[in-house]
Amino acid sequence: MEKLNLDALLKSINEDSSVNSLIQSSPICHKIFDPELNLQFMSDVGIATLRVKNVEDYYGHPFPTDSAPKITRDIFNRGLQIAGKGGANIIEYYFDIEGKVVWYKTTLNPFFDENETLIYIKADSMDITRAKEIEESNKTLLETTPICLKEITKNDGPGYTLRFMSSAGQEQLGIKDLEKLYGGPYPPDFYPDGAKKALIEGMDRVISTGESTQVECEVLDTHGNSVWYLSTFSIHKLNEAGEIESITGSSQNITQRKKAEIQLNEYQEHLEELVEKRTQELEESQRHLIHSEKLASLGKLTGSISHEFNNPVQGIRNVIENLSKLGLSKKDAKLTELGIRECDRMAKMIQGLRDFYKPTSDKFSSIDINQCLDEVLVLQNKSLEEKQIQVNQNFSENIPKIEMVEDQIKQVVLNLIQNAADSISGKGQITLTTEMQASHVDIKIQDTGHGISEEDLKNLFEPFFTTKNANKGTGLGLSISYGIIQDHGGDLEVKSKLGEGATFTISLPIESK
Repeated sequence: MEKLNLDALLKSINEDSSVNSLIQSSPICHKIFDPELNLQFMSDVGIATLRVKNVEDYYGHPFPTDSAPKITRDIFNRGLQIAGKGGANIIEYYFDIEGKVVWYKTTLNPFFDENETLIYIKADSMDITRAKEIEESNKTLLETTPICLKEITKNDGPGYTLRFMSSAGQEQLGIKDLEKLYGGPYPPDFYPDGAKKALIEGMDRVISTGESTQVECEVLDTHGNSVWYLSTFSIHKLNEAGEIESITGSSQNITQRKKAEIQLNEYQEHLEELVEKRTQELEESQRHLIHSEKLASLGKLTGSISHEFNNPVQGIRNVIENLSKLGLSKKDAKLTELGIRECDRMAKMIQGLRDFYKPTSDKFSSIDINQCLDEVLVLQNKSLEEKQIQVNQNFSENIPKIEMVEDQIKQVVLNLIQNAADSISGKGQITLTTEMQASHVDIKIQDTGHGISEEDLKNLFEPFFTTKNANKGTGLGLSISYGIIQDHGGDLEVKSKLGEGATFTISLPIESK
């Protein structure tokens, strides 16, 4: 706003469309007061927030009105008085609007003419309700947080002094009279020498670099019990010379995590031994099976592996999964993820062996293939959504029911969908299509994944074969699927180019095999 007299200013605001548009489009509530401290203008955002029905009734009168809380009126009037004497100032206050508290921060700026006579006062108000809510939430958090918060000052000589510790630290360390520690050395005397050394070195780094630092160490409570803390130290106050006067420390109790890490390391060692032993056994079995006619001995091995391998692997997986919920470090979290993946990989190998020998003599039944595919997609829907993969369905409506073993066909389609999803990096699409042919029905699973090379296509349905781009697996899924479709008197084909996705086509005869 230009430095005009009050009448000229109000005329400019009300009659100049560009000025009015600029003021009314601002999220800040602009107000103007005359030299008698009466309101002469309020922008639309304030009118809307305060539910003002007719703002003209407010002009020429003191603001806030008597309907505002007394403390708000007192604060605002005091701020106007200060501004009227030439003192720009900032005030905070609140209104109770239809049962909701709305907080404002207002900057009051006076404008004078060349004779130093007050022309008007401009008040710019910003809604700070959300900031106030956060401030109150932080206050509650400080009182209830399990993190031990501290304020520590740097001595003129060597060492540090404790000035404050939150109640969480008092409870976790078993301190009966916290006040006795204030003004004393930090770290306190009952900490082990190793912990003292690590904490002092961390605080020294803050003093020398000005940057926050973290220290992980084992301390002792007042009863001599072990307590592990992960402490973050940061600058809190600077003195007039710009030197660091005090620092803050926030210490998270990680005792349970440390105990879990010890257990995890023990289970990890056991898991690695088990994985190596069972993998060697399975590889030996695979070498034997590859050279045997039609994998005839695989059925006998399945039962043995199921009992000797699957049960302990699942037990270890459950233990590791429970440990992963305890809030581990990044390093330990990666170890748990590795353990779970290895367990799942071996479980998948066992399941692959079972599925390969699932009896094909199961009773065939008349099945609606479109409904069957819908049920498979329901099972995969959440997983595909999490991977940001869109599923398209192009189902023909004139397809008769087909005689088949429903669980086996679902297993094949599910395997192909999972393979398609694994081949897609980032967002992508999978399209399921059913088409009626002269003597058979085609089910197509098309993806936008990384595709399959010509070299890999030649051996794709061979047992234990995996492509170069495939995720870890047994190499049995596609060979099992191929055998199931052949047992139904059908065929399974694939067309693909590297980098252009792949299309798997299942052909099932209309008449029973």
